[in-house]
Amino acid sequence: MEAYFMGIDTGTQGVRIGISDTGGKLIFEQEQKWETEFPKVGWAEQNPLNWWEAVNGIFEKIAHTVESEIRQNIRACCVCATSTTAIAVNENGYPLMNAMMWMDARSRKEMKEINDTGHPVLNYCGKETSFEWMIPKALWIKRNRTDVYNACYKIVDQLDWMNYQLCGEWSSSICNTTCKWNYVSSMGGYQRDFFEQIGFEDYEEKLIMRVDKIGDVVGTILP
Repeated sequence: MEAYFMGIDTGTQGVRIGISDTGGKLIFEQEQKWETEFPKVGWAEQNPLNWWEAVNGIFEKIAHTVESEIRQNIRACCVCATSTTAIAVNENGYPLMNAMMWMDARSRKEMKEINDTGHPVLNYCGKETSFEWMIPKALWIKRNRTDVYNACYKIVDQLDWMNYQLCGEWSSSICNTTCKWNYVSSMGGYQRDFFEQIGFEDYEEKLIMRVDKIGDVVGTILP
């Protein structure tokens, strides 16, 4: 029996979903756009619910246009996404504010304060952090949206949120955490003294602690 695979690419302007066979031949390909809001200079936001609506719109298209034998033999699904696009969510994964897009620059102050520490973990991400990355964005939420921060279960990346919608598991990617969350596997992972120094001492409560390698199985697709 032929096997098929699904890829979901959630980008800045929309989502692209494809189904291919084992040889890489595309059986199905569809794109759905969404909007970005710019409420202030340097701010860029999206509503995560629009992402999920777009994904499900394409899933519905697949259900009506892709033959049953192919659909029933999709063996795995892989997701990629923009990073860091930060979302504060409750325990059910519902967003408590619009997502801060990777290009959102409101956390420049937090970025500078982190870089000024000169902490050794910065040696593993080009010697400095960026406002595009997770930790400055999470710190901005903690300082400027205290209501959201106190109420949220986790602050997650777009990739993590999409995986949770698909299979109900909270997992972070070692690719994103290493590059943009100051996770250093050779030092044992997250460094508590670093997070305490920057005022994010409760990081274990607010970030996803599960870190998976690329290609690891996050979970099983929900019905």
